[in-house]
Parts: sequence; structure tokens; C-alpha cells
Amino acid sequence: MSETSHNKEYAVQKFFINNINKELKIPSPKFLLHFITQKLRILLNVERNLKIAFYIFTIMFLDLFAKTPISDVLPDEMQKIINELKKALNKEECLKKVYKILIAKYSGNRIKTYTKLSDFFKHDINKLWGKSGFLHCTNINYVMRTLLIKSDFLKEDEIRLRWTLIWYITPHQYVQVKINDKWINVDVWANSYGIKFGDNAHGFH
Repeated sequence: MSETSHNKEYAVQKFFINNINKELKIPSPKFLLHFITQKLRILLNVERNLKIAFYIFTIMFLDLFAKTPISDVLPDEMQKIINELKKALNKEECLKKVYKILIAKYSGNRIKTYTKLSDFFKHDINKLWGKSGFLHCTNINYVMRTLLIKSDFLKEDEIRLRWTLIWYITPHQYVQVKINDKWINVDVWANSYGIKFGDNAHGFH
């Protein structure tokens, strides 16, 4: 077969295939490859997000219920604030002062909860007090417990750790403080998202 005849036969085959694809609306191989690639990327992203969520849940589960021992050696600036807290009239005033101090110093951030996973296990009170801005909920609550207990207004059995789920998937810790036989929810971390004193983050709230 001559080269001219071969080219003509190839052109006829190509025309025939293209017209069949148009009639039957068969996607081109390029389109199919793109479609499959996109679907695989979506599936991989879902799998990755589930793994991240599981990792966070595992880490937080280990730290959600454990009360880190209160340090006897505190930063000088922190001790000065504790000395001022001792002048409060009662437990409730002390708690509200601590809350006001902490929401001014620290903040919660959903994205940084994922990007700063390694900070979950950092319990050095000097380093935690030396920071400002984002801090994990567990770390903020440790600082809160330190201020409340060292103020001599509250004891460990009057402060309990509680946990919930944010977005129904991410574990989150908040604190309950017993004042006049009533347990008050305190969630400093969630103040950044509009959660006020006496309330706590949960679900999409």
C-alpha cells in the first residue's frame, strides 16, 4: 500500500470515529482522563481530611481529660496578676477577671488547630504565658486553672474539664467552674468566634 493510500485510509478512519463519537456522544480519551483524575483528587482529599481529623482526635483524646499538674514555679508577670486576683471579692469576680485577662491575651483559630498540632503537648507554663495570640484550647485551660487555683479562690474539684465536638468532627475542650453550687461553662478559646462567658462552642455553634 502506498503512503498516499495509507494516509487516505487513516483520514477515513479518523472521520468515521469522530462521527461515531458525535452520534453516540462518547467522551474523548482526554476528557475521560481529566474526569477520572478530578474524581481521584476529590477522593484523596476526603481520605486525607479524615486522616487528619482522626489524628487530631487521637491526640486530643489523650489530653482532653488529663489535668496537667499545676506548677509551683510561675513567671514573675503571672505571679503579679495572681497577687491582684487574690484581692477579688469572691469566686465569681475572680473567675470573670481571669476570663477577661485570657480573652485579651489568647485566641482560638480553627485553621491553626490543624497546623500547630505539635503544640498540644506543650505544658511549660513559662512558655505558654510568654505567648499571645493563638493557643490550643487545652493549653488555655491549663493557664486558666493555674490562675484560678493559685488565686486561692478555687480548688481542683471545683474545676472540671469537659469536651465536645466542633463541626461535629473536631474534639474541643472547655472548662466548667463551680460557683455557688452551680457549674458555669467557660470557653476562652471560642471567644474569638463570638462565644461569650457562660457558654461553650459545640457543633456549628
